Amino acid sequence: MAKESGGTSPPHPFFRAIEFRICGMPATLDDTIALATLCQVFVAKLSWLYKRGLRVPVLPTRLIGENKWRVMRSGLDAEVLDFVQSRRLGMRQSICDLLDFVDDVLDDLGSRNEIRFLMQQTVQDIPLERLAVPAL
Repeated sequence: MAKESGGTSPPHPFFRAIEFRICGMPATLDDTIALATLCQVFVAKLSWLYKRGLRVPVLPTRLIGENKWRVMRSGLDAEVLDFVQSRRLGMRQSICDLLDFVDDVLDDLGSRNEIRFLMQQTVQDIPLERLAVPAL
């Protein structure tokens, strides 16, 4: 079986785990804290859904790979595909959608300030009125 380029590896065969891979090095300590917080709140949201018998769609690796390729090529300016809602959107909007998805667990974890920082860094080049999320 050929390995996929880009350093992706399969989950561990014995331990059930979620693996987060972040390309490059965050530029500042605040960036690092914000990314770690995003991972934390994402897992918290998935756990919250799981405990209530709710699920999020699990996409085939090839579909995830398509967006991965687009983002590796164009970064935050990439156009990505939302296979669940059958739409195209900018990577920045996709990140805003993710931040909106985790919003209801932020206060329980005390993570709102870190996610606000991440939102500001993500959308700094886009007028907020063009985004589908309210300004922070």
